[in-house]
Amino acid sequence: MIEKKNVIHRLKIIKGHLRLVTSMVERGDNCFDIIQQSRAVRGALRKLNLLILEKHLRICVFKNTDKKQQALITSFINHYA
Repeated sequence: MIEKKNVIHRLKIIKGHLRLVTSMVERGDNCFDIIQQSRAVRGALRKLNLLILEKHLRICVFKNTDKKQQALITSFINHYA
């Protein structure tokens, strides 16, 4: 089960990446370097969204489905997580 501390940890990673992007823009760093860091933000957001989606599927959806649907949900989680 996904714990709140994992979500908060991801949010802190995102916050750090965003601070770095802001600093890079303020300093006038190379555009490609800024884009690379911006992609790190996007990747961290993707991981956060997957954590939240997995929690929703496991807690809210999974318990209200039959065995066949549960197998599909588990397969989906394993593929994307």
